[in-house]
Amino acid sequence: MLKHEALGNRISELSAHLNAAKAQLLELIAEFDECGGWADEGCLTCAHWLNWKCGVSTTAAREQVRVARALRELPQIHDAFARGIISYSKVRAMTRVATPDSEEYLLMLAEHGTAAHIERIVRGVRQVHAAQELRRSDARHDARALSWNFDDNGMVVVQVRLDPEQGARLIDALQRTVDTMRTERGEDDNSGGPPWPSFATLRADALLRLVDGERADTEIVVHASAEVLADDAGAGCCELDDGSVLAPETARRLACDAGVVRLLEDAHGEPLDVGRKTRSIPPAIRRALNARDRGCRFPGCDATAHVEGHHIEHWAHGGETKLSNLTSLCRVHHRLVHEGRFGVEHRGHGVFRFTRPDGEVLSDTLPRVVLEGCPMDLIVQSNQARGLSIDDRTGVCKWDGVPMDASMAVEGVLQARGEFEF
Repeated sequence: MLKHEALGNRISELSAHLNAAKAQLLELIAEFDECGGWADEGCLTCAHWLNWKCGVSTTAAREQVRVARALRELPQIHDAFARGIISYSKVRAMTRVATPDSEEYLLMLAEHGTAAHIERIVRGVRQVHAAQELRRSDARHDARALSWNFDDNGMVVVQVRLDPEQGARLIDALQRTVDTMRTERGEDDNSGGPPWPSFATLRADALLRLVDGERADTEIVVHASAEVLADDAGAGCCELDDGSVLAPETARRLACDAGVVRLLEDAHGEPLDVGRKTRSIPPAIRRALNARDRGCRFPGCDATAHVEGHHIEHWAHGGETKLSNLTSLCRVHHRLVHEGRFGVEHRGHGVFRFTRPDGEVLSDTLPRVVLEGCPMDLIVQSNQARGLSIDDRTGVCKWDGVPMDASMAVEGVLQARGEFEF
């Protein structure tokens, strides 16, 4: 029996040490997230970096980043966490509803209750918020309206009030259409051509395009010479169908996964011959590419939608449109590769190596490290070196077995937040 008790005490003590270590880890994550260190390695977010480098699932990584950010505004909860008194499970739950005004009350509940108690209290607070939000949502929905009038210049002024969901749908449709219109013109165009319309003007044009029912996925026509596409130095120029100038690298990126029509011109620019469309990825190869890659292949990226085929050796340099010369990249990483931020090579058997401009390799596999002895000893030594006093009672809650009054606890949290409404 004594052996069992000793084992239990050891587990309790090590759990408290893990609490303190987890708090320190989240401090580092918050700092890393704020400084944007994850972006230096081509990751889309700090959570994607954690997924890649630390083996944390994307869902859990997003939650860790959220908690890390929240703790910066909750010093009392953070301090108790850093001393090993409360667990990550309790902290994760409390940060969903905690404010600087309510953290002291929530911390008292966490020290006297179990993780299950805290989850139940937080769930109750959120249910109250949900009920309040539902009432506000119904009121917003009933207030939706659209009106128009004519100003002194004869312009039509339209005013529209939508609930958040309807507004989000409209904004998303407008933004996607604006992005398409900017791409049609050439989003990298800084050649001093016709000035860009303001965003307000672009949004107005996008609204009319939506009204007219024009599809957002229109064809983009780029005119570029073979010499420009094959020039690694980026010399020369190319342009859109309306004459807007594009950077050669932008044209190479657009042409990486697009149909190409060969046009032969004489010395005066008159067309002599038009070839058939080539270099696009055939459906059969596209299916094989999707089946092999199942999303963006850039290390740490788990994007599976809006993925594009990338020619590792550009077809303008003689690269073939075949599976071994193709890889899948999301739009963000496709752009980074074409901008020279990262390089990619096929190592065979569907394995790709991504590198920085200086040749440093980004690996999508993590080395396996075998530690001698108990890794917990290292954590304990680290905590002791930081002056933390942790034993088998540090992280144990003070609950004495009396049934919890969840309603009273929820009311207490709402009162502390200044949101008590009944």
